[in-house]
Amino acid sequence: MPEAKRNDTQKLTSVSDYVKTLKAGDRVVFGGHGVMDGMKGPWVKQDTYRVVGLDDDGDLVLTPYRGRNRQVLPAVNFNQEMALLSASHFKNLKSAY
Repeated sequence: MPEAKRNDTQKLTSVSDYVKTLKAGDRVVFGGHGVMDGMKGPWVKQDTYRVVGLDDDGDLVLTPYRGRNRQVLPAVNFNQEMALLSASHFKNLKSAY
């Protein structure tokens, strides 16, 4: 059964706030501390990640836009800002190439 879509774009002060309401399939953009930084400047689809879920260690498992490999955002880096994108906002983003 497909996941319900989010209706609005939300900016959150930390990833820890998001983990409480995590949904697989959400599109997110991270503010970053040099780990994953996509909130500088205008957003493009290549700045986004699709949430896969949490692993056994509590780390956030992600897939980049058009990516095949999964990436992990360690729990120690959850103190960065992030944006949770609605489906319509993601659809209207431009592609960098």
